[in-house]
Amino acid sequence: MANSTGAESIGALFAPTGGRQRELGGIAPARSLETAVSILAVLKAGGAYVPLDPAYPAERIAFMLADAQTPMVITMRQFADKFAAAGVQFVCLDEAAAPIAQCAENNPPAQNQATDTAYVIYTSGSTGTPKGVCGLHRGIVNRCAWMWSTYPFAAAEVCCHKTSLNFVDAVWEIFGPLLQGVPTVYVADQDAKKRAGSRAHFGGTAGDPIGACAVSVARHAGRSTQSGAGIARLQHWVSSGEALSLELCRQFHAQMPGRTLLNLYGSSEVAADVTCFDTRDG
Repeated sequence: MANSTGAESIGALFAPTGGRQRELGGIAPARSLETAVSILAVLKAGGAYVPLDPAYPAERIAFMLADAQTPMVITMRQFADKFAAAGVQFVCLDEAAAPIAQCAENNPPAQNQATDTAYVIYTSGSTGTPKGVCGLHRGIVNRCAWMWSTYPFAAAEVCCHKTSLNFVDAVWEIFGPLLQGVPTVYVADQDAKKRAGSRAHFGGTAGDPIGACAVSVARHAGRSTQSGAGIARLQHWVSSGEALSLELCRQFHAQMPGRTLLNLYGSSEVAADVTCFDTRDG
């Protein structure tokens, strides 16, 4: 029988069970600060996280939980029924303030090694049964290290996180800036993601230059610039997931002079990206 459990038991459930095997903790918060908090909670407890989209059909959620043998899901009360029906324990962050406040405030010692699993992202299953792809700590650190050395963050920049946790690009959107001490990660809300040209919503911060690593669709650039939207301040743009045409590149650079537009390609199996082309190179 599923039940809600206190935050104090998270560490016990997600800790290693022997050898280097890691427990897999489900993550299904609303898009907010709690997204990063939930991921860090699982990693700091010595586990690996499994993104679970509450919008998925109940059958897919049940399959993923059973396949990953996930002992607990971190979620919000509005999604709790989905996980109660799946028969797993869950903790609702929006109801756990009291037990969390009683926990120790010290920084837990690192329990992970480079070859440990950091996350498991499930494929769509469009060609058969969905497969859980294990991403290792060293894989995402390697991906981020390339970004830090080639397109480094400036201290005042804001990184925009808009990709669903169910896609591997979300990993570097979150950890790329956090592991470099960049103070602000802007999380696009769910409604903004659904609106046409929604990347303009990234301009809603308090005057900081919005810079690196916004995963965007370049064709919205001209429209947003002409309307005076905040997105025009974005300095670094990334296009991936679909073909980037030569004509679109030309339009982008004509409408957004001085900006960087990168064309990245990769997949969950290779920690996000394996190729990059900087369109400023012609």
